[in-house]
Amino acid sequence: MTKRAVSALCALALALPVPAALAAPTRQGRTMEIQEDEGLRGFLSTVMSAAVLRDLPALEEGEAPGAELAEAVFGVFEYNMFGLDSVTLTESECAGLYSGIFASGAFRMPEEGSCPCVKIEDGKMVMDLSELNETPLVGACVYESRIADGRVFMKADLYTAWGYYMTDPGYIPEEDLTWYCSAEICAEAGEGELFGWKLVSYRLGSVWQDGALSEWKEYTDEESAWSVSLPSMFGESSAGGGLREWQTADGSATLRAEFLPPMSVFTESGTNEGLYGTITQEGDGRLKLVFCGEGLEADCVLTLEFPPDRLDEYSYYLEIIRNSFWMRGMPYG
Repeated sequence: MTKRAVSALCALALALPVPAALAAPTRQGRTMEIQEDEGLRGFLSTVMSAAVLRDLPALEEGEAPGAELAEAVFGVFEYNMFGLDSVTLTESECAGLYSGIFASGAFRMPEEGSCPCVKIEDGKMVMDLSELNETPLVGACVYESRIADGRVFMKADLYTAWGYYMTDPGYIPEEDLTWYCSAEICAEAGEGELFGWKLVSYRLGSVWQDGALSEWKEYTDEESAWSVSLPSMFGESSAGGGLREWQTADGSATLRAEFLPPMSVFTESGTNEGLYGTITQEGDGRLKLVFCGEGLEADCVLTLEFPPDRLDEYSYYLEIIRNSFWMRGMPYG
């Protein structure tokens, strides 16, 4: 392991989360076969920041990363670990970073850089990192992980936040963070490597439409004394028939709220066990959130319809909506 890598591990060990008020909410009910730690958090932030900065949507299993991804990873690593505005890397140092982060391929010094901020001079890679001073880098909040065939397959919500490297999103103020997109990532353990992980593959989802939770709008009903926070892209439409309805400007997503007599939504099934604030999926592009509990004055059914290919995005929105819902001073979420 190079001296540069040893220094990076020392810096990583000192990166501790800072408590914050009004921290950004994350998904509940995670399914995890591995637990996040500083090494995994630093690894995911480095590779996902590079992918987003260069707008590289995927790396397939067995595929060697291209120069764009590799150089972006080097730059993000050096900037985050050492706070450098510029760095010069020898071919040996580049090769060490490459083999410590990527599971496939091998590094060869290119004849020229993949962007104006990277130059090859006298067989060395010279990187101008000053633009990163004003660029919010990416973090990853893993909400599902499973181990198979010696690898870890993860699903994560990516977010952008400036100045909070290595900080769990639960410690970042909501106004400083924007949820950016979903991601599926495969990694393998790399004992003795930079972060303890090597990247096998990844795939980014579409950029989210309304990930700045601090800009969401609160809606209330004085008569029924309820309130809920919704994505700012939703505007209220005229539904009638005792319904409240909100739609996006293009009509691609709709949220409906219906209030019913207590327990009436479960009359047919004859049971109400486990259905307090429960989210269920009803086919492609449709989620339902049912609020029901003993002693409540009314049940509420929220139905969210959206483009089927945005399930990861809208399922996250609905979790935040659930946690924001209040009625007569009682939180339903």
